[in-house]
Amino acid sequence: MAGAADARGIAEMLASVLSQSDTSAIAGPVDTETIRTWMRLAPERSAWHLAEREDGAILGVQWIEPHSDLPKDMADIATFAALGRQQIGVGSALFVKTLQVAKRLGYLWLTTYPDGSNVQPGDVITHAEAEAYLITHLELSIRAGLERIPAWHQMGQKRRSAMYSFAYNLGAGFYRSQGFEAITRVCDSPEQWHNKVWIKEQFVKYCKPGTSAEIRLRQRREAEAKLFCP
Repeated sequence: MAGAADARGIAEMLASVLSQSDTSAIAGPVDTETIRTWMRLAPERSAWHLAEREDGAILGVQWIEPHSDLPKDMADIATFAALGRQQIGVGSALFVKTLQVAKRLGYLWLTTYPDGSNVQPGDVITHAEAEAYLITHLELSIRAGLERIPAWHQMGQKRRSAMYSFAYNLGAGFYRSQGFEAITRVCDSPEQWHNKVWIKEQFVKYCKPGTSAEIRLRQRREAEAKLFCP
């Protein structure tokens, strides 16, 4: 990951990019101390990554950090590629690294598209694009965690779909994690997979009782249980 020692190179690249852009969310000049200040704002919940040539020249930078207007499990993300490098996959390459670190920092959501480009106010996407982004998110963020389940290969398409829905909502690392003992038992108990009552009882334990979200989450958990055990 990038650190304070990289601040000068990052500042020089950003200054070059920003001089040619009138749509960036960053206003005002950016220098070495500006970058170092940003890095110090929330070091425990921030991460910076660089894409570099063999000679050390910076091709792109991407960082994530918390934002006061976002939920705690959603990171604000910024991505910049050096002039002339915007179309060579720099953002996508950085996004793979950023996504891995984001999970360790406790983030479930990022304000970016799968290619690493930033979400901007007023953006509009088509239904097909939304579907494609969802599939990309599932592949990058969810699939590996679910494939850790020993009985995953025994689940058919419907049961896997129920697990994808659960993981999308509550995090891909739920299996064998603290607080997820009931759903872990579901995963580890193929002999109970046809027991509709028991399956539903386990799923509905994850609906945040007593909160404003309880009704909607219960509906979701019941739908997942029905999909898992029709």
